[in-house]
Amino acid sequence: MKYYKRFEPIGKYWLEQLSCYNEAPFQKKLMEKRGTSWSIGQLYEHLTTTTLEKQLKAVNDCIEQQNGDTKGYKSFWGLLTFSFGKYLPFRQKLDEHHQVKPVQPKEIMDVRNASIKVLKEMNEYSQKIEKLSKEDLKYKVKHPKFGMLNAKEWYTLVSMHYQHHLKQKYKIDNMLMQH
Repeated sequence: MKYYKRFEPIGKYWLEQLSCYNEAPFQKKLMEKRGTSWSIGQLYEHLTTTTLEKQLKAVNDCIEQQNGDTKGYKSFWGLLTFSFGKYLPFRQKLDEHHQVKPVQPKEIMDVRNASIKVLKEMNEYSQKIEKLSKEDLKYKVKHPKFGMLNAKEWYTLVSMHYQHHLKQKYKIDNMLMQH
């Protein structure tokens, strides 16, 4: 539970914030200086999909000791990110795999259900991670930018990712208020 307690406030915040939107602003894409911004719906879709399909899959792979290795290390960016305990505060260039814009969710209820699923699975994986031994934590799965990460690090990355996107959320919210 101790790992979940770190994620729970930020995860619940994003879930509670869904009640601030109706369908029209949820899907509205606004123009910013660098081009079209994601809609708030796309931002939520990005967070929930990345968590459920990539990050928690990697946590599970580490726990099940599949699709990874006991060899390898974090990259320079991984060492930097984990030493600061958060994503670095500047826009980062992503590899091709991460440049795909998230799809626009059809309904807020779909995103609400995905957000609830994230909270539930984060709680479940927290309990599994707490039972891992130091030996178990030697097994790692490669992150495209941060290098080899173990189950705890992948799990921690979810909180960092949600926190990282707060600035983007506030920016979209401010643009929505002006239109």
